[in-house]
Formats: sequence, structure tokens, C-alpha cells
Amino acid sequence: ETETEREAELASPASNDAAGAEVPVAVEAAPESVGVTTSEPVFSREVPQLDRAGLPQAWVVQLASFADVENARNLLARLQSAGYKAYIRSVVGDQGGRSRVLVGPWVVRARADETQTELQAQFQLAGMVVAYEMLQL
Repeated sequence: ETETEREAELASPASNDAAGAEVPVAVEAAPESVGVTTSEPVFSREVPQLDRAGLPQAWVVQLASFADVENARNLLARLQSAGYKAYIRSVVGDQGGRSRVLVGPWVVRARADETQTELQAQFQLAGMVVAYEMLQL
């Protein structure tokens, strides 16, 4: 018996010992041709604008400025428990030491503006969008 005859016999229902049972036959599929297209990659990350020094520019929402750091900590806790990325920055000015409560930063100003509107509705604090200042290490 040749190999081709044996394959035909295996595929034949008459050679099947179990009546009515089908014997699976392996069929090799023809390779599919795959078309290649080129496209520009789509990035979901927001790209920051650069300042004069070539550093990324970012924005934060300054919600409040307190003389008493404990008030700043209380607001910070409320913001963080609501899911906001908030922090306190201490500054010394004409009025003495102040603790600013800030939320952010974002590299796109529109995102900071949207969050400022959300915060005003949720916490009844107007706040203002200001440029993010990186601290010197």
C-alpha cells in the first residue's frame, strides 16, 4: 500500500470500525497573504509645551492659601480622599508664612481648567489655575 492509498482508506467511511463515527482528516490550510499598511502611531499621552528654558510647562489648581498649616492639612486630606492628587507648598511672603494647597500638575492647561471647575462644584472653592513650579533640589 502506498501512503496516498492509506490516507484515502483512513478518510473513507467504509474503513471505519465504529459504525456512523466520523474520522477527522487533517487538512493543511493555504497560507494567507497579509497586506501591510503603514500608519502614523497614535500616542495617548499628552505632550507638554516647553517654556523658554526648554523645560515642560505644566499647570496646577491653587485652591487655597492658609496662614495655619493645620487648615491646609485638613483640606489636603479631603482632596486626597476624593481622589485628587493634591499637595501643600509652603511659601514665605509679605504676609509671613503661608501654606498653599495645590492640585495637579497637568501638561495641558485645558485639563487644569476642567479640574478647577470640578473642584469649585465639589468643594465650593474657586481656586485658580497657575503655572506649576518645580522645586530646586
